[in-house]
Amino acid sequence: MSSQKYASPLHIELRSSATLTSVVVFIHVGALLCMIPLDLPLGVRLALLIAVVLSLVLTLCVEGAWCQRWFQQWPQQWLQQSSQQWLQHRANNLLAPIFKRPRFQKVVWDADDRWKFVASDDRVDEATYDAILVYDAILLPGAVVHPRLTVLNFVIDGMPWYRRRKSLVLLPDNVDASVFRRLRVRLRWYANEDPDNLAGLK
Repeated sequence: MSSQKYASPLHIELRSSATLTSVVVFIHVGALLCMIPLDLPLGVRLALLIAVVLSLVLTLCVEGAWCQRWFQQWPQQWLQQSSQQWLQHRANNLLAPIFKRPRFQKVVWDADDRWKFVASDDRVDEATYDAILVYDAILLPGAVVHPRLTVLNFVIDGMPWYRRRKSLVLLPDNVDASVFRRLRVRLRWYANEDPDNLAGLK
């Protein structure tokens, strides 16, 4: 049910967050520092080092446009040099779920309380973003709403099962200030109108 006060859709343009990037780097660097005093075999240390570095790279880069394109191109260039068709097919099946994913640019909360994630496909036209993908989403209970941090949990229709659930982290530096304020007010109103809408809202 929508109120006349919130009859217009809310368009949330997503940007990169320097704050979130700093937190991610800090956590991964901290994980690397914690490995120093551990008395572990060299092989285990190397495995943990590779795991932490890979986690950092995937977290920071896979969602970024330039890095996503790079990750999509270099396996294809490498595979083209291989004459083994079975290797190309097997590697594509393994790499595609990791690196070939839509990059969400906008989230829309329309007048009928429906959520949509809007993504551009950089593999088609990076200048005009001709390939626009729109995914319907369902807002789950348990949101965190604060002036400095808002976290919304969604189930996105049309995505593979391993990528259907998404947590949207909004900070003052990755969304417009006025839109961020309107979103928090509307979420509070939405929760007060019916406690079941956002059970567990903090």
